[in-house]
Amino acid sequence: KDKIKEVFNAEAFLGRRTIMVAAGSSTDDLKFVGLASIEDPPRPEVIPAVRAAKAAGARVVMITGDYVNTAASICSQTGISDMSPLVLLQQKLVISCDEFRTLSEEEQENCVFKCCGFARAKPEDKLKIVQLAQNPKSAGRKPLVAAMTGDGVNDAPALSQADIGVSMGITGTAVARQASAIILTDDSFASIV
Repeated sequence: KDKIKEVFNAEAFLGRRTIMVAAGSSTDDLKFVGLASIEDPPRPEVIPAVRAAKAAGARVVMITGDYVNTAASICSQTGISDMSPLVLLQQKLVISCDEFRTLSEEEQENCVFKCCGFARAKPEDKLKIVQLAQNPKSAGRKPLVAAMTGDGVNDAPALSQADIGVSMGITGTAVARQASAIILTDDSFASIV
């Protein structure tokens, strides 16, 4: 089990999505067969688009359903952060929403204003992150204008809440498009910039 976890985490740090394969006659009789990893590298136009957005004063934050190590790797690969995935995790600049949900509202707000990535996010987490960015309770912290991108039904609440909801026109669901102010006809993050 330790070796499987070690390989799984190593693959995640490379930005890969990894699944375990098992076989058996019932769920009580499963035997480990192996791991399969899928690499979905960022599109080439994303890195310069993130750089341009940051240069214009926008703060780019990734909210994903991916595993936390994969999310940290993608934040590094795309330039959302210039830190290594390991440093992002050690400094809690990329966190799992499983942990985010256990925090007090004040701690959650601090995460929203410092983190560059949220992993294992559910629809309610995405909505909460947008709401905390727009309406901080801490003294001296100014509200942010929140733009949110998404393509699925699970993104609709956050797309609707955001000041600027941006959905994908090609891969996006009808619900996501209806909840958005802007629909990207090419599904490219670079088009937002």
